[in-house]
Amino acid sequence: IRVANHGEFSSDARNAKIVNNTFIGNRVGLQSFGNHVPDAGHMFWNNVVHAGEYAVNIYLPSSTDFATAVSRDRIRFEHNVYSTPRVSSFLLNENTNLSLGSWRQAYGHDGEAPSSVAADALFVNAAAGDYRLQAASPARSIAV
Repeated sequence: IRVANHGEFSSDARNAKIVNNTFIGNRVGLQSFGNHVPDAGHMFWNNVVHAGEYAVNIYLPSSTDFATAVSRDRIRFEHNVYSTPRVSSFLLNENTNLSLGSWRQAYGHDGEAPSSVAADALFVNAAAGDYRLQAASPARSIAV
């Protein structure tokens, strides 16, 4: 999925399943906005996010409790490869930056085995547009 700024979905919907994709060249891999409704069933699984700035940006109205909005009954992030130049690749409400480890610890996402990784996706030749995975790609070990 290649767009100029970000791949996006409205979290007010239900059962948004974003599975087995490669996000290339976007400023933000995935941007979610709005309120995450209870029992929404959203999934962001088995993706490779090769973003220019942030892997994930979640933007919620200021009155929303963030921990509740990103609880695992509303949205699940698992088995992804986050390949960004930033160590803090999760952006929350445009003002909080988290590393994958901090995101996992604070909200319980991306830890289910095989857990997500923040690493170079090891494409065959990204500069030439060849986004197939090399044999040593971390995406292969987490079933992407």
